[in-house]
Amino acid sequence: MHEFWNGVAQDDGIKKGDPRKFTSNHLRTVRHGGNSMTLSQLGSPAFSARYLASCFISFTKGDRNRTLIHAIGIDKPIELPGLPSDITGWLV
Repeated sequence: MHEFWNGVAQDDGIKKGDPRKFTSNHLRTVRHGGNSMTLSQLGSPAFSARYLASCFISFTKGDRNRTLIHAIGIDKPIELPGLPSDITGWLV
């Protein structure tokens, strides 16, 4: 997880196609609310969560040559590698 987010934060020469580059671009260009935005700049926090999860999953699978990343569908749960899908134990 550190390698992914450190790469996103530094973005020092990450190649096009790397999921960290998609994440960095998304975080820099998509806004949630505000004035005078184009339609391509609009996004919802729910969409961003699903898109960023897709980027992270792609990175953990070793895929570094993507042409496109799709957000996880709203009909599917977000399950991140290395984290339990049932988080009820976290609430104790």
